[in-house]
Parts: sequence; C-alpha cells; structure tokens
Amino acid sequence: MSSCRRTLIVFLLIMSCSSPIPQGSPPAQNCTFANLSTPTAISDANSYAAFATMMNTANGTILNFYRRGSTHAGDRGVIMLRTSTDSGATWNLFNGTNYCSGSDPAGCIFADASTNQFDSRNTSGGISYDGSTLIVFWMQYNQTGGTVGGVLAGNSAGAFYSRSTDNGVSWSAPAALAGEYWTYGQLVVVPSGSPGVTGSCATGCVAVTINGGLVPDSARQFLIFSYDNGSTWDTANQKTITGIGTQEIAILRTTGNQLIAFDRPTSANSPLVFLYSNDMGSTWTATTTNIALEATPQGWTVAANGQSQVSPWLTNCSLSDGSVTLFFAERDNWNDPSTQHVYNYLRAITFRPQGAIASPKGFATPQDLYAQLPPITGFVNFGYPTVVKTPGNTLLIEFNQQVSASNVNLVNLYTMTATMSWQQ
Repeated sequence: MSSCRRTLIVFLLIMSCSSPIPQGSPPAQNCTFANLSTPTAISDANSYAAFATMMNTANGTILNFYRRGSTHAGDRGVIMLRTSTDSGATWNLFNGTNYCSGSDPAGCIFADASTNQFDSRNTSGGISYDGSTLIVFWMQYNQTGGTVGGVLAGNSAGAFYSRSTDNGVSWSAPAALAGEYWTYGQLVVVPSGSPGVTGSCATGCVAVTINGGLVPDSARQFLIFSYDNGSTWDTANQKTITGIGTQEIAILRTTGNQLIAFDRPTSANSPLVFLYSNDMGSTWTATTTNIALEATPQGWTVAANGQSQVSPWLTNCSLSDGSVTLFFAERDNWNDPSTQHVYNYLRAITFRPQGAIASPKGFATPQDLYAQLPPITGFVNFGYPTVVKTPGNTLLIEFNQQVSASNVNLVNLYTMTATMSWQQ
C-alpha cells in the first residue's frame, strides 16, 4: 500500500535555463530552485486528505483530485475534487454531479455507494493527447478486517476511471478497468504527430500505469494504452514494466518512442531506480541510481526503519536543453543521537534524459526544497508530490504532510513558491 499523502502545493517560478549542453555529458543538475517560501497550509479540517493528482484543463482551470478519509487506510475514504482558476492561490470544492452517497462531504465526486462501502483511494490521471479529454483513475480497497463482496481484507476491489470532455464540469459514470487493481501516477501522453513516434501511438495515445495484482505485485506492473482519449483501453496488449519493485512508478515520454521512469526501491537505504524504454514500453532497462540519500548528521545513526526515497513524479518544464525534473520525498529515520525520530524532505533534481540513460549513476546531489521540522514519531505521513504547470513558467507542486508530530491521522495541504536558476 502506498504510504500516506497529504498535500503541500509548491509554486515554482522558472527562469531561463538555456545554456548549451554537450550531448554526451552526464545528467548533472544544472537548474536549481531558489527563493523558497515558507509553506502555507490549505486543508480539509480534521481529516486525512492524501494521494492527490492535479491536472490542467484547456481553459486554465487546475483540477485537484485526492482521497479524503479519517485514517491512512482503515476507513471508507472518498475521492474529492477541488478546482482553482487562479493558479492554486484559492481552491473551490467541486459542486457538479457526483457519484457519492448523500452523507459524503461536499466536494466528493467519486465514492463506493454500494453496500460494500470500500475505500476509494490512490488517484492518477491527466489530460489526453489532443487536449480534449481529462481522465482520472482511482482504486477501491477493502479496508475491513474480513472478506466483503468476495474481496479479501487488504485487497483491491478494482481500478476505476472517469472522463470529462468539458474541462471538468461534468464526468462520466465510473467504469472498471477489468482485471486491473492498483493505480498510481500521471498519464503518459504522446501527442498526435510527435516526431519519431512509430506504431500505434503515431496518431496520438495515452497510457496509464496500473498494477494487476490483488495486492501490489512487481511482476504485474503494466502500461495500458488508449488510442481514443480514454474511451477504451487496450488491456489485451498491456505491456509489462520489468525491473521495478513497487507500484510507485513515474513515467515520462521524452522523444520518439522513448520513455523514462523512476521507481521506489523495494527496501530502505537504497536510492530510486531509473528505467528507460526505447520502444514505447515493450522492453525496459533498469538501474539502481546513485541519487544520494540525505547525509546522516555527525553523531547520529540510522534507526530501524532506515532512509527511504519514495513517490517519484516527473515533470517536463520545456527547458531549452531538454532537461526534465524529478520530484520525490525522502523519509529518514534517525537516532538523533539517542531518540528515534523521522525527518521528512521534499527533494528535486533537474537532469537531461539522454545523459541519465548514458550514465544512470551520474546524478548530481538532489536539492532539498522543503524539510519538515520538528521531526515526527510513529507512522510517517509525508510525500507524494504532484505537479502541474501554470502561466508564467510557474510550477504548482502538491504533497502530503502530517500536521501533528503525534497524530498520524491529521494530514494537510500546503503551498510554497520557488524560482529556478541556472548553475554554470
């Protein structure tokens, strides 16, 4: 199960990063973030709001889907939708036609209204290849201690999706993606007529990453394509993503039929895994990167739960040298020096995809965009960034954060700003 997520929104103003880069150079970080502001909370009071996915619409509205519940994974959560028309400065709860129960909170858009009353969670999605259609995915999960509706405790009850063709004003009735179960991350988008694209995606396509196990199964992580703006999905020809260990995988198309990806490692004290495919996901090459964990402070030791890099998200900011940005969270369990605490960080690194493919162990040290202080104890509810671009070369970033050092069931949304500067 993906760990908790509550939402911090970060606005990143991007300046010119256009110095020429030799083609054979390693994927060193050349753009960094500056002028980092103090995060400001926006929240659903007294709730656990997490597992968010933001997406832009063609008319400039930002849609923000997330799970709202009262615990991490022990209650019936619902999928909420907030919208913003001012680049995330303010948010409004969705008030259109929804697929929830009458007792669900304002802003609910999807929920299990059947007698099963499963937990709806783990959103993913984005805008389709021609800009006409918004697609959102989520899953239902049996959060109870027993079998319900034939679904075992702790298992997925299926992956679902809905589409909008009017910039998010209305949404289609939820449809199940047969035989698929766990959702995560943004859509992979291949616009029609993209240079160098061959095969079925030459006329445009989108793909979603979904796990086909009733519980997450590293052998059943799939890339599933749609060639009609998400009306239908080609599950018969789903492509297995090899070399991964979890369902937390972020995938981005770069050029032609090339895809790059990062995956959460299977164990603590290991860096993120980098993957690439030159044939639109039919085959993959995976390498454990050298992306550095936070340095353990002098006199401290790594505690039982270790250091974990989690929840990667890839964003193409249209930088002139082709660089893209990886965002991820890191959770560090340290004895500081004798008391055990967890220190949380939001981190980012900008790199050239071709350099990363040539040298996947050549990444520069990531930059810390945010560090949660004071540290927390107990279960860790932090991470899962989601990113959209806004006018003026601005990025809007959202991630989860536990509000209290002691209450694991209160998670908030936050905003912060930063600018990007070129490092010669």
